[in-house]
Amino acid sequence: MTIVCDRIVKWGLAALVAFTPLAFGTVEAWAIALMEWGIFTLLLVFLLGRLWATAESPRAAIRWSGLELPLGLFLVFCALQTAPHDPVINQYYLATMGARVATQQQLVARPVGLRGF
Repeated sequence: MTIVCDRIVKWGLAALVAFTPLAFGTVEAWAIALMEWGIFTLLLVFLLGRLWATAESPRAAIRWSGLELPLGLFLVFCALQTAPHDPVINQYYLATMGARVATQQQLVARPVGLRGF
């Protein structure tokens, strides 16, 4: 059964590599959602194939490549980018944002020759 799962993952990844750029070139939400669904489904098939591997199968053994730590740190960084921020930081950011926008508007409103005055 692991061979079937591996083939599904291999051809699924090939299809995603071919068609994901097309989905990101559109403005339709269903196209992007379809690609996200495909990625999640391939992850589930991959994990299911690993669970069905027998103890005698060489695929059941976990082989470490040395890229686990950098990949894990990258995933943590991505999760932190998408997680909601601390309310204290957001409150400070929003308070200072008004001053920044006002300063930018003043700089843009002045004629170019008078910025130094």
